[in-house]
Amino acid sequence: MAFVEVLVKRMGLAVLATSLMITLSVVPSVFAQSSGVGSARGAVTDELGATITGADVTITNADTAYSRTDKTDTNGNYDFQSLPIGRYSLSVSKQGFKTFQLKDIVLHVNDSLTLDAQLKLGALTETVEVTASTGQVELTKADLSGTVSGAQITELPLNGRSFAQLLLAVPGVEVDNGFSYDKKGLNGGADISVSGGASNANLFLVDGANNVDVGSNRTILIYPSLDSIEEFKVERNSYGAEFGGAGGGIITLVTKSGTNDFHGSAYYFGRNDLLDSKDAYLNHINPTANKNTIRRNDFGFSVGGPIKKDKIFFFGSEEWNRLITENVQSNHVPTPLQRTGDFSDAATDPAFTSASTDGCLLKGGLVDPDPTNPGGAFTSAASTPGIIDVIPTARLSPAGSTILNTYFTPTLAPGSPNYGCGNNWAKALKQPTFYREDSWRGDVKLNNTTSLMMKYTADSWSFGPSAVGNTGWGADSGASQIQEGWSQPGRIAVARLSKVFGSTAVNDFQFSYSANRINISQSTPAASQALNGVIPTFFPPSGNPANNPPVWINGGGLPTIWSFAPWSNREDLYAWQDDYSKVIGRHTIKVGGIYSRNAKDQDNFSQKQGVTFGPVGYNGCKSATASGGTGCGSLADYTTHYGPADYILQNMAVNWGEQDVIFKKQGRWENLEFYLNDDVKVNDRLTFNVGVRYSYLPWPYQANDQFTVFNPTAFSASLGNAPCNGLLFSSALKSNPCAVTGLGGGQPGPNRAIQNNFKAGFAPRVGVAWDPTGSHKWSVRAGYGQFYNRDDIFVTDGTAGTNPPFVKSFQSVNGNGRFLDNTNQLPACTPNCYGLGGFGVAGIGQDLSDRSPYTLQFNATVQREVWKDARLEIGYVGSRTHNWTSKFDQNAIVPANRLAFAQSNGSASGNSLKPFDALESGTIPFFAHHGSAKYDSLQTAFNTRFHHDSNFQLAYTYSKTDGDTLLKVSNGGGNLVLDPFNLKNGYGLNPLNRPHIFSANVLYNLPTLQNMNRLVRGTLGSWGIYSIVSISSGHSLTPVIGGLSNVSDPSGIGQGPNVERPNLVPGQSCRNHDFATNNQWINPNRYTMNGFTLGTIGNAPVGDCLGPPTRTVDLSLAKHFHITERVSAEFRLDAFNAFNHPQYADPAGPNGGVNYNIGFNGVNTAGSPEFLDAGGNPTTSLANAVSVQNTTPNALVGVVKTQSDRNREFQYSLRFTF
Repeated sequence: MAFVEVLVKRMGLAVLATSLMITLSVVPSVFAQSSGVGSARGAVTDELGATITGADVTITNADTAYSRTDKTDTNGNYDFQSLPIGRYSLSVSKQGFKTFQLKDIVLHVNDSLTLDAQLKLGALTETVEVTASTGQVELTKADLSGTVSGAQITELPLNGRSFAQLLLAVPGVEVDNGFSYDKKGLNGGADISVSGGASNANLFLVDGANNVDVGSNRTILIYPSLDSIEEFKVERNSYGAEFGGAGGGIITLVTKSGTNDFHGSAYYFGRNDLLDSKDAYLNHINPTANKNTIRRNDFGFSVGGPIKKDKIFFFGSEEWNRLITENVQSNHVPTPLQRTGDFSDAATDPAFTSASTDGCLLKGGLVDPDPTNPGGAFTSAASTPGIIDVIPTARLSPAGSTILNTYFTPTLAPGSPNYGCGNNWAKALKQPTFYREDSWRGDVKLNNTTSLMMKYTADSWSFGPSAVGNTGWGADSGASQIQEGWSQPGRIAVARLSKVFGSTAVNDFQFSYSANRINISQSTPAASQALNGVIPTFFPPSGNPANNPPVWINGGGLPTIWSFAPWSNREDLYAWQDDYSKVIGRHTIKVGGIYSRNAKDQDNFSQKQGVTFGPVGYNGCKSATASGGTGCGSLADYTTHYGPADYILQNMAVNWGEQDVIFKKQGRWENLEFYLNDDVKVNDRLTFNVGVRYSYLPWPYQANDQFTVFNPTAFSASLGNAPCNGLLFSSALKSNPCAVTGLGGGQPGPNRAIQNNFKAGFAPRVGVAWDPTGSHKWSVRAGYGQFYNRDDIFVTDGTAGTNPPFVKSFQSVNGNGRFLDNTNQLPACTPNCYGLGGFGVAGIGQDLSDRSPYTLQFNATVQREVWKDARLEIGYVGSRTHNWTSKFDQNAIVPANRLAFAQSNGSASGNSLKPFDALESGTIPFFAHHGSAKYDSLQTAFNTRFHHDSNFQLAYTYSKTDGDTLLKVSNGGGNLVLDPFNLKNGYGLNPLNRPHIFSANVLYNLPTLQNMNRLVRGTLGSWGIYSIVSISSGHSLTPVIGGLSNVSDPSGIGQGPNVERPNLVPGQSCRNHDFATNNQWINPNRYTMNGFTLGTIGNAPVGDCLGPPTRTVDLSLAKHFHITERVSAEFRLDAFNAFNHPQYADPAGPNGGVNYNIGFNGVNTAGSPEFLDAGGNPTTSLANAVSVQNTTPNALVGVVKTQSDRNREFQYSLRFTF
């Protein structure tokens, strides 16, 4: 590897890769992932089984007349590599024998067909015709895959008209909780696990181009229109060395091309909620509520054909989607009176009035902190004599008034219960989702040996306004006039040049460009500018303050205003790849490489003009002895005791956050991979696959090198909480950025990525395929391979813009806050209230190790052609995941100190036990590659074609997935490892674990009744019944302690609640048997804290219970009409979730549905002490306790709700084809 390292350092990766690619284009070589092609090979014998040498073999595409020829070798073998997918015929001729012709051959993407021919004695002019079987077993490769055909894609009922739903038709595919097959753009998600791989470890290819947003590796760039897709294949285990860049599955999608005949389609699909069923959960809690509103209109066309017959072809597709849904939001908004300082309607709200309150105000009304203020004391409204509920106009804050006026006005009638204090506003916010795709492809046969393919696809997707509840990135309530819209344009461009050398070699060279943009825009800029314009900032506003994101509002009894807009993200992926294959005797050799340059830019997620977290106190006073203050003791109180009144009161200080820049993240990375593969045909019944792939996947870096990461090697206790203590910076910076800004600490990292790169990425692939009978009806196969994975782009979503010294923050001395109307010093802390140069301390770190994530995949399977056009596969499929991304707390408590930390209950003495308490008393998330997982499964697949082009496909998987890492997206978020000192404490059933997965689909075309009279034929003939059935177990969920009375961290690890596990109660089941009463999925009595030893982890296992299962039947009824000989029409009615089975989401809990939390209560009185000391004696003192007793779990745990848009919905469509 020293040679590679020297080349990279001296030439630079880009120069080296470019040089290699130029060389490869002259001396034919290969890439991994050549898309849209397959191969066919076979042996030619006579009637006695003797091989025939020198026979002429021609394979011809039935649609384009593309053909290739070969002569059989001394063993009677022929081999065609890199054939475009499609329908073919095979012709074999030899003087003295009848001509053999095999018809109706269907070559799918990445297929390796074995097409043997037996010649019979006779005249060459005589022909023996044979029809090919579509149920042929795989006789040449050990990789496992599943193919979905074009007919399945266009005819099956697909909710949302997205191909992603059909990924579930392949065995070994498990759904993660982010998978959203019925949506596109940012609302879609391709979170699937393929044969135990991580749900963000898959590579999606469209005509060979990368179709993945690598920021998360879980969303895709474009959703090809169904009418433009020829087929797709899922490589699910032990695929050949020509594939790489992913540790999970490879999904290869091929689009349609033009043929010698003009063909195409035009269609309309519509939905209306008048036909739908009500959501099951909504019906449970509110039987009289209206159904969810949905209006959907999808329409488009496709057309393809010859520009010049046999030479130039085109295919184009256009599609539009128009979807309108409603998102019902409700909240409490300030009333018109409250916006003027009059809170009389809050004082008289009958829903909140009690013996101790006037409405939601204290008894007697608001408290005036400064009744001697020159602006006048608080008074009573005419309607509420004796209740103080009016703030004089002279004492109203202009900024506070603007905040209150930013909200919508109540929809509840004045005087109604809840009008003044409760939820008084509700609105069904219409949310439009618009989508358009333009897709065009051209194929040119330059000469008899050279062809060119060019493809361009552009997606345009937009959502909102309103976009509230969009993707989970924000927490806006939707109750304000500040609204935003989302858009995601994506595009892919591909050019591929293919060259045939003689009859035994083919070279494919391809360039691809993949990109997307994510834009969040202000839909109501006037409202945003009004808010920003009245709240002065402490730092000079970054960019144009009029167009900056609005101030965020949190706390103070007001609905959240949390808008990112304007926000932008861009991804650009450029790839050069080459694929060369050569047949030499019994060897089929492939060799090749890929080089890509990539960029991912995005604004910081937390960008805003500023954020207020609710009121602190009048003049910054929090008590009579506020630090450094004068006059706090003379105040009557420090707040009005009603949040909205605090906001509108002049001189009320609020908590505040502000940064000096809107940070731009600029991720850059490159990939360089090569491979060599040899398929060795030992004899007609035995083939070995041997290959190796080399992957150099250097870690991403920040383009301007403005990022730092925490690492213990850079920490010095003597520097204490110096902002840069423990931080490493990019080696490309010429000087220490911390020293430049006058901060202590900071050391150079090993390179620009601040992480050592892995250079020994050699990954072997081996396999064997054996025909035990020689009949080509059986195939026994086994495969093994190593697969390196391109990780998430941490620098974009994780590390950049988090640590000092590139972002400065507003700091408030002792948390006294600031005035909303000005930046004046607060009386409570004059003259030193603010620290404008606040850099904070390390907030994120990463390991320097060069450990690279990879999976080991292996299988042993048997295939059987049960009857013609029917194939059954059954086998063992497994994988082992190593060095996977994990994130742990670098500040976790060592095991020996955990009891003491639990006893400290979050005090300063407890925090002193943290390794880096001198720097940070909280957690320090730290990216590393120590995760591992194990997957074992029995996978079965059956596929058959039968009369009238009908098809039936079935897949079943019985599996188990264990691990100590989540196997899902981890950049910027994700769970912290429970115990970084012992990963086994977090090992167990993985959230991806679904023991049973069953999927089936059928295309059943009834007879045309062609021989019947016109009336019978027209009414009873040409019907179709199409269906998809999906049934699966729920996935594994882990119980965590949602809280324990009087104990902040029972296990003493340092992460607090929602992470640590309780104990099990013997004999109690997971499921709550009274589910129908309150939709409570989990039985809380299964768990206890009684007997729990402080400073330890409970014995409840990881993945203890399964979540709700999935049961759906999607059904279509279609009627076909033949308008002319070439033009047909289809009217179809689709029923999604036809039997309206409730589809429940996971129980509510922390960490995105991975865990469910159980709170525990203990009174801890002398009569019922909560703890036991070391001697087993009851005690109320946590400081002396070693275990817990006398606690009970919360009664309501693990409540589930139905998933949105999963109730029964109908879709009607009309489609013309020609």
